[in-house]
Amino acid sequence: MTTAPLRAARPDGLELAVGVGSPLVGDAADGGSLSALRDRVRRFRAVVEEAGR
Repeated sequence: MTTAPLRAARPDGLELAVGVGSPLVGDAADGGSLSALRDRVRRFRAVVEEAGR
């Protein structure tokens, strides 16, 4: 499995880089639930945004 980072830039300037083998991606890279991935990302982003305040 590759560990090359996936980068996403948002209009609010928040950038997120995640390795494909990271716990955040979980089993989504192997055909797992994208809904579960979306939920993990939303929770992760909420923590990051709160920490940045």
